[in-house]
Amino acid sequence: MRVTVIGAAGKMGQLFTEYFVKERYSLTLYDIKMLEVEKIANKFRVNFANSLDEAVKSSDVIFVSVPIETTPKVLQEISKFLKKGMIVIEITSLKSGVIETLRKIADLGIITLSIHPLFGPGAKDLQGRLIALIPIINEDNEIAIFHKIFPKVKMVKLRADEHDYFMAIILSLTYFANIALSSTIIEQNPSTLRKLAGTNFKVQLTLIEAILSEDPELILSLMKENKFALNCIQKFIENAKNIYRILHSSDTSKFKDLIKGIKAELMKDERYSQSYQDIYRIIDILD
Repeated sequence: MRVTVIGAAGKMGQLFTEYFVKERYSLTLYDIKMLEVEKIANKFRVNFANSLDEAVKSSDVIFVSVPIETTPKVLQEISKFLKKGMIVIEITSLKSGVIETLRKIADLGIITLSIHPLFGPGAKDLQGRLIALIPIINEDNEIAIFHKIFPKVKMVKLRADEHDYFMAIILSLTYFANIALSSTIIEQNPSTLRKLAGTNFKVQLTLIEAILSEDPELILSLMKENKFALNCIQKFIENAKNIYRILHSSDTSKFKDLIKGIKAELMKDERYSQSYQDIYRIIDILD
């Protein structure tokens, strides 16, 4: 099977390029960053295309790994070169904006897969990793093709709005909270903070630094393009203000009740009882 990776110079594009090479697919790479994609193609000893139509026409599977805001446009552009029976896979982190475009492509007799790798480009390989699949037209067929192309990967099925709602919490809100926290602590030398840090702060600082190593455009897209994100962020701000008011109150029982209520919900997580030990496993790696 011949595969073309569009956006092969990006971090996720390179991760999946390596995957397809290991799985021994016939591979063609394409990216608007021509010099970079040529170097990557030479590294993996695979082909690269000089134009989008050349990249699409030479393959059976088109794997689209481009920024969130440009994914619909790229899908529309490649649709001009697609032939019936080809497979188009896109991996954007937000789905509401691409589903309609994928359905229009599917109406042309193209098989479309909308997936979201629930891991970052730092993953060493895909084996055992989790990928979300958002059904487009023929759910059973799309699931079968998914397992054929990614046989060693775990899959979770989600509706587009359901996926984006969860990503507003998991991605958008997490990025916002860590950016707010980092904005508060940057007046101090981070090296000094790390030296003095206890367990929790050391892990938190590592998380902040990892998040801020991401492309600012990606971070902005995750918070602005997700239609559920701003409501989640507003709820976070309201909760922070409420905690602040409780701390100013002379009634300490309110704070204790708040923590008790939160813990009761968190205990529904099957790993809750192991969380303290997990922190120390992380610290052992960091140290």
